[in-house]
Amino acid sequence: ALDRELDAERIKANPADRLRVAKILPAAEDRPKPSFSEAELLRLVASAPNDEARALIGVMAGAALRIGEGLGLRVMDLHHHEYEHAVTVAQQALPDGTIGPPKTDSSVATVPVLPAFRPFLDLARLLTEGREPTALVFASATGGPRCRSTVQDSWLYRAQDAAGLQRTGWHALRRSALLLPEVTALSPIDQRDFARHRNVDETFNVYQRQAPEATARRLVDALG
Repeated sequence: ALDRELDAERIKANPADRLRVAKILPAAEDRPKPSFSEAELLRLVASAPNDEARALIGVMAGAALRIGEGLGLRVMDLHHHEYEHAVTVAQQALPDGTIGPPKTDSSVATVPVLPAFRPFLDLARLLTEGREPTALVFASATGGPRCRSTVQDSWLYRAQDAAGLQRTGWHALRRSALLLPEVTALSPIDQRDFARHRNVDETFNVYQRQAPEATARRLVDALG
């Protein structure tokens, strides 16, 4: 339950981690967190129980979205006036079922969708044809945002089980996208901007520390 709260970004750390013996287990921030390869992400999307679930999982993975941002997407956010393969992050669905601003000012952005996941952006557009521009893409029966835990249980977990993948929370999709080779090959500033972090330190200390091969590649490219 605490891990689910952590994944939903309602708490910053799992208090239980403080009780672990450091000599037996490393601190929580040092333990590798689950992530998936591009092939595994695509298998996950293909295993989702319905088209709406495929669109949500695919767009979130392709644009490194947080779950609140994914559930907060409006129809108009799928149709950028200049960039064909991008989504606009302008709001998020909050855990209490309301709509609010994104996590930080830097989270508000136009985000390109990675090439392998663009078919799922097209799917989301197809599913929302004819709907009002301000309507939520992934709306509940009442038109409001879907419940995070409900879609995690009925969409994400079912897809992970069907794909033979480890069960994780929604944030593993974002983490996986930021660790894909085509993203880690970007300059540090571009990686920060794709992640929509406030600074480069957050991008590298939280995410890239799990990708030592990306660090090695940058050093080799820089030093020859």
